[in-house]
Amino acid sequence: MALAHLYLNYAQLVTLADKNITRVADLRGRSFSVGAAGSGTELNRRARA
Repeated sequence: MALAHLYLNYAQLVTLADKNITRVADLRGRSFSVGAAGSGTELNRRARA
């Protein structure tokens, strides 16, 4: 079995201006959705946690 990075996969982050979130690090300790359970976005997020 082998794994390969086949292509870049971008994620878009959207938040309300009054939440003072200006970078990904600002999400630490906050709740947020990364997409449907089992989605590629969720799996990518778990791999980087």
